[in-house]
Amino acid sequence: MRSVFGFKTRSAERDQQTDAARFQRIRDVIAEVSGEMDREKSGFEKRYGTVAADAAFLVEAMDNEASPSGDSERIATLTETLRACERRIAFLNRQMLFMEECRQFVQQFVDANGIDAGGSAKAE
Repeated sequence: MRSVFGFKTRSAERDQQTDAARFQRIRDVIAEVSGEMDREKSGFEKRYGTVAADAAFLVEAMDNEASPSGDSERIATLTETLRACERRIAFLNRQMLFMEECRQFVQQFVDANGIDAGGSAKAE
């Protein structure tokens, strides 16, 4: 398509395909990053469970006076590890919520502007 000034513009179909591909990449990146966060959170939850079990057994042993006297330091270390895991899990939850809000915002934009993965978009 030629304009009055002699330069060519792309077809609306090509622009639509470009827009649809671009927004699909954005959705793919959001999904990829969200998956990374979910896997990290699962790892921390697993570690939290292991450390909590270790702490419980250690406390039980201390209650039964069947553990060495240095175990109170070990309990303090385990407690701090649990707190660190809780903080990280909470922050990952906030990040995951943010990513979901981003996904929804992108989808709203796509829907409002008629952009879809099938290659159609409203031309402005």
